[in-house]
Amino acid sequence: MSSSLTHTAAISGCAFARSGARFCRVVLSVGAVASSVTACGERSTAPKPPVVTAPTVATVVIEPASAAMTVGQQRSLSALVRSTDGNLRSGRNIAWASSASTVVSVTPTGNGESATVVAIAPGTATVTASVDSRTAVATISVEPSALPDFAIVDAQWTQGVQAASGAIPLVLDGNAAVLNVILASTVTDRAPGQLLLTLTDGSGTVVRTDTVLPPVVAGSASYADPSAQFLVPAAVLRAGLRWQLRRDPRGLVRDASDTNDLFPRASPLLFSLVSLPAMRVQFVPIILSAHAGVIGDVTLGNTESYLPTLRRTFPLGQLRVSVGTPVTSTAIFGTAPNGGRQEFWLQVLADLELARVADTTSRDTYWIGVVRPPNGFTFTSFGGFSYIPTNAAALGPGTRTSTLVQTGWFNNQGQTADLVAHELGHAVGRRHAPCGGASAVDASYPVPGGVIGTVGHDVYSWSIRQTSSAPSRPASTGDLMGYCFPVWASPYTYAGILAARQASVTTALTATSDVTTESERTRRQHVVVVRGYIDSDRVTLLPATSIEGIPTDGSSGPYGIELLNGAGEVVAAHRVAASMVDHSPALTFLAAIPLSVRATATVTTIRVHAPFGSTTRPIR
Repeated sequence: MSSSLTHTAAISGCAFARSGARFCRVVLSVGAVASSVTACGERSTAPKPPVVTAPTVATVVIEPASAAMTVGQQRSLSALVRSTDGNLRSGRNIAWASSASTVVSVTPTGNGESATVVAIAPGTATVTASVDSRTAVATISVEPSALPDFAIVDAQWTQGVQAASGAIPLVLDGNAAVLNVILASTVTDRAPGQLLLTLTDGSGTVVRTDTVLPPVVAGSASYADPSAQFLVPAAVLRAGLRWQLRRDPRGLVRDASDTNDLFPRASPLLFSLVSLPAMRVQFVPIILSAHAGVIGDVTLGNTESYLPTLRRTFPLGQLRVSVGTPVTSTAIFGTAPNGGRQEFWLQVLADLELARVADTTSRDTYWIGVVRPPNGFTFTSFGGFSYIPTNAAALGPGTRTSTLVQTGWFNNQGQTADLVAHELGHAVGRRHAPCGGASAVDASYPVPGGVIGTVGHDVYSWSIRQTSSAPSRPASTGDLMGYCFPVWASPYTYAGILAARQASVTTALTATSDVTTESERTRRQHVVVVRGYIDSDRVTLLPATSIEGIPTDGSSGPYGIELLNGAGEVVAAHRVAASMVDHSPALTFLAAIPLSVRATATVTTIRVHAPFGSTTRPIR
């Protein structure tokens, strides 16, 4: 370089040049002094690059540090990372997390230095951003969406009694059905809009629709106070139907989510339905010959006054009611003003059972004897008695006969109607519920105190337009098989009656052992009827009688009956089982022994053999 160059500014520096393997360092000094060049010599390799160490992370900050959001809203958060020299650093591996993923979800975006948060449900959550050992926290509060959210939470069908699980099916050809609906809402000042119930057949064709406009949903709904109810007439129900609910079908009341506006959520649900044989009930007026022939007040014109509780609480299907020919009993009610003790009811029950043995027209009919307490009596120890068969489908003696006090006699005007359901419950095999001091209780009854335990609904009253809805019956209500009032059926009792009634009449005719051939099921014969009670180790025989009736099968049973002539010879032998009676520790038995009129005339003595000994009684 020429030493004659001059400049107003001085520049110094170094430059490196490469020519083959020879390197020179050139130092230039520009100014008033001449430039100089110095050779650096030779190197065999290139210089190593310098080692760079990343600055240590000092702080992490999330911006913004807090945020208020509404359900369904999303927004972005950023993480600012600074090193120890105070400079912002990028490209660091940041880990994002939410303390409550059901309230706020967080997803990293871009290169991870930002994240998207989504508000899922009302509440508060913290979002953290972590790098190396440093962590930043942002607080996110979530409020309900600006739009309310209405949801169909649950729905159950009932004809009066339903289990908490909803597992009890509906009975065809009987009572109407009610769908109880439970709704939820994020607000308490707006109505949820219309509910649409759609019933479809197996091909998807709409069979029926109905709408209800529920009021504002406030607090937590339950089946004790459902948000809405639908009434479906019994005639509509049939096999193969499906059902589904939809909220706001016309889109007039928008909400935050439509995923919970259908129930069932996925698709229409098949009805759970069962068919039962018709329940035939025959009321029989009882004439008390020992009390001036006072007769129980029951006619075709007033039978409905006996039936309200039965219609409300029983799985019925078709109910066919009749009034039979009056039956005379010599039973003594008692000594005024108190009466109706055990011995009175046992004799009335036995007299009514004798009439049923003689009847061939209604083997599957439940007989209910109706007693009018004589004038001067203001108290009865028991309101009625009934047989309790061990086989609820059986049709023979000791199975389907009950007795009770007529309507209008009790101070509680509904008590006789309750007794009808109670005694028929016994007639299908139910024991007492442990409520109100009942004796001989069902040890398997599942609810302490004998209460129903699950809310019931009076569907029948709505179906006949006595009410505008199906009023609920509290879970603390006494079961109809106990002694508490008022009464309703528990799911336990209702399901037990339903199971007993599902046994077909045809099966019962085949299975029971009170008849032997098809002709004998419909043909009356001359029989000697032997009746009595078994209490502990004592047999009490009632007077025997001979009638035209249906023989009982005498081939089995723990008790042997012999008819003896004057010479002590056995004219006929029969075996028999005993039946339980509610309210009574005694067992009862009835044997209808086929015997010709001529042979009957020779009988002078009855002998009963029991495991604990024998008892005899003159026949006349």
